[in-house]
Amino acid sequence: MRIFVIPQKTNSNSTNAFSSGISHLETLGHSVTFYDSKKDYSKELSNCDVVIYDSLLSDFNSGFIVSKAISLKRIVLSLSFNDKASKIKFDKDLKDIDKSIKDEKYLISKEYNRDNVNDVLVKALKDVSSKLDSKFILIIPSEIDRYLTWASETKRLHKAQIVREALESVMKKDREYRDSLN
Repeated sequence: MRIFVIPQKTNSNSTNAFSSGISHLETLGHSVTFYDSKKDYSKELSNCDVVIYDSLLSDFNSGFIVSKAISLKRIVLSLSFNDKASKIKFDKDLKDIDKSIKDEKYLISKEYNRDNVNDVLVKALKDVSSKLDSKFILIIPSEIDRYLTWASETKRLHKAQIVREALESVMKKDREYRDSLN
């Protein structure tokens, strides 16, 4: 998985745990790119599968990057440090960025501490992989292509959107499929 990380700016228990967790992801074979304010990050953000940041230590710049990631339909993993030993507790009111994101498909929020950061990240990336869109190439007869061309021009939708909506409609009606999910 291609991961874009917005690193923390402070040196604390949460920073050490966060860095440890990201290093663990690299050892598992994930491709990790760190945000650098001196470089243009647009290409990395466009090519990543997920953005990871610590919402407890977020600032205006990380909020902008998170918003940009959401607009690019990238999944954002919002982490917050919760260490009962040092009395650092994630306060839900501090999730200003998280609150502003209406589409929950693109946001996953998790709490972590020094002891469970690796497990939290691995489980969260499993959640992310289940939410990622996949590309599917479909060979269709010319008659269907003519219909899709006509429908896309008439309805002002992309052909892929028409096919996606048709499949979603079939999925809603397919009782056997819905039963298999339960």
